[in-house]
Amino acid sequence: MIIELAIQPRSRVFGCGKVQNFRLDDFLLVNRKLAEMRAYMSANRDKSIGELEAKDIIKFFSWLESTLFELQLNAVDDVEKAISILRRRPDERCSLLAHFLDEAARSIDEQIRTEWTHHYGERTSNISQAHIRWANVLKEFPTTRFEIESALDCFALEHYTASIFHFMRLAEHGLRLLAVELDVSLSKGKPLTHGNWNDIISHCDRRVKEIGASAPAGEAKDEALSFYSTSLAHLHSLKNKYRNTVMHSRKEFTDIEAVDASRITKSLMDVLATKLSERKKKKGFTPDGKIDWGFSKPI
Repeated sequence: MIIELAIQPRSRVFGCGKVQNFRLDDFLLVNRKLAEMRAYMSANRDKSIGELEAKDIIKFFSWLESTLFELQLNAVDDVEKAISILRRRPDERCSLLAHFLDEAARSIDEQIRTEWTHHYGERTSNISQAHIRWANVLKEFPTTRFEIESALDCFALEHYTASIFHFMRLAEHGLRLLAVELDVSLSKGKPLTHGNWNDIISHCDRRVKEIGASAPAGEAKDEALSFYSTSLAHLHSLKNKYRNTVMHSRKEFTDIEAVDASRITKSLMDVLATKLSERKKKKGFTPDGKIDWGFSKPI
């Protein structure tokens, strides 16, 4: 018997707590292959495992085990028992394997009846590509993963206001990175983590104006001003359109607004990721960890 497993099991991109969040084609594949093997074992129930193509059978059961685990289905327990028999008792009749497969099928039916599965439709296709679309941000700022995952999960679950809330937390992460880069300090020694957006952005604006007024003309100055100004433009937009409103519970947001907040936040973090990083870098940075723009004298 040749077992073709054309589709490899895929793990969930992002999890939503206890909500079963898996691709439907994975689930359908498991059911189809499980039915095929149950029929095969039933047809050969009086034969021993050793009389059949044991390697193919072991391959199938190993695949089934890992896929059920990825789909968070309890039937994996029955499959593990069958694998134990496959490896220890090749003279065992196939009827016993058929029994465990029947139990696995029953377990899946019972579990699916008691659990809810949320449908990520075509409009949320960005979820399945999130690890690619946000790759640069996640590479340079790995601690942002929680906010990115939460924002995208909330969007997929149609909790658009909650999605924007997490995007604003992500944007604040970027704001603090920019403030540290610009040597911003708040009055009375207040830490950046406790400063409000308006104060921090205002301080950043002043620092960029100082750079514009004092840095020598040239490509380095143009590049620096472009980086800082673009980042601040995104932050100004987010503050006025979303941050203040969502944090003070002034309205509920729509899917279109959540998409817009996602777009602006991602643009902000993508810009920051071109120069800044949570990872220690030496090339392109001064000894104190600031971006080395190549100015002829310190700013």
